[in-house]
Amino acid sequence: MAGAATPATRMEPQYTAAPEQHRQPNAAVVLLRLPKGPPMSAARPTTASPATDAELTAVLTRLAAAWTAADAPGYGAEFTDDATYVVFNGMVLRGRAAIADTHAWLWKGPLAGSRMDPPRPEDLTVRMLRPDVAHVVVEAGGVALDGQETAGADRASTVSFVFVRDDDAWRIAAFQNTRRTS
Repeated sequence: MAGAATPATRMEPQYTAAPEQHRQPNAAVVLLRLPKGPPMSAARPTTASPATDAELTAVLTRLAAAWTAADAPGYGAEFTDDATYVVFNGMVLRGRAAIADTHAWLWKGPLAGSRMDPPRPEDLTVRMLRPDVAHVVVEAGGVALDGQETAGADRASTVSFVFVRDDDAWRIAAFQNTRRTS
């Protein structure tokens, strides 16, 4: 079928970046080769009010600050208790505790000294799914490793968040990190 997505590669899950208690043995990723299409629009529409947009941006700014400070409890606090966190390599973390524990381990090891800059408003797309549920896509950035001024091209990501409003605060219920290849 012309133009259809086809499986390209199956990746086996990698467990080197998660503590033993949070490994997901059935995690797998199927990469799809998609036909080249027209370029995406440069417009970043939002359906959120300016106040909601600011509240969501504040959560992402706190998330970046917690990352840079290697503050696992602070990082985890931005997520719901039952959040789902899909890492760039397909590994799935389930729940706030798994997210915080895994990041604590990362910041003591391979990501020690790394930095995440807060998002720029022009890099965000906010779409309100309901008054208490928002989908946010951040189309720029990544994590700069210790000693790097900016994130390297090999670490550039597009990140998708599903936010829910819970007890008068926005929290992240789902996270998906996808590395950009070009």
